[in-house]
Amino acid sequence: MASNFQSLTLFVTINSRICEVFFGKISEILHKVWDFVCNY
Repeated sequence: MASNFQSLTLFVTINSRICEVFFGKISEILHKVWDFVCNY
């Protein structure tokens, strides 16, 4: 049971980290597109 909980915690941690990076990239791209559209 303890090992299951540990692996689940690890899984959630990795997932949240991936989501953080992923959404960070998306917002970065959106900002660049927004700047381009505004300056056009």
